[in-house]
Amino acid sequence: MFVARIALLFIICIWVRLTSQETVKVTLYYEALCPYCHEFIQDQLYPGYETLGDSLQLDLVPYGAAKHKKVHGKWKFSCQHGPKECYANKLHACVLNKNYTQAESMNFIGCLMKTANPEKDSNAKKCAYKKELSWETIKRCANGEEGDELFAHYGDVTDSLYPSLEYVPHILFNDKDNQTLEDSARDNFVKTVCAIFTDRPSGC
Repeated sequence: MFVARIALLFIICIWVRLTSQETVKVTLYYEALCPYCHEFIQDQLYPGYETLGDSLQLDLVPYGAAKHKKVHGKWKFSCQHGPKECYANKLHACVLNKNYTQAESMNFIGCLMKTANPEKDSNAKKCAYKKELSWETIKRCANGEEGDELFAHYGDVTDSLYPSLEYVPHILFNDKDNQTLEDSARDNFVKTVCAIFTDRPSGC
């Protein structure tokens, strides 16, 4: 009886540890065609997510220096790298807001940002099929009112940032602006984020 109780307590301790795993929130303000954003996502953020998984709570905001306003009831956008970037941003916005897991969304975005032209449907389609997501659902969203509303929403999120956004990629850790951590993350994201954990996950 005593041994059974000890075993039960051991199992409960393991379950509590697993279900209360510490996470670090990483917020990224970016643009889909910004070369520096490409570099950070491709070389740092996505490999870091592959290493640390859902120990990270990723909050991606695809908007950057874009502008949005309603004209005759319809959203109009202008993006730093032109209309192609607006469309690419909408692709990201749609994937981030569909009923996909964080891993599914990140796998698609990681795949797309490795391509030379992430605004092209041909590349997005390949990434969607490769990651087993519905390309038709993503495309319909990005080309319709839903994509416009989601992109405008990310614009509102970006415009509400304080201090105001001055550059991309802009990285926050646990909703805090810390220039030292941000600069460090650009060079070694995994090392930077691992130092934030109180109880480091196995990937660290």
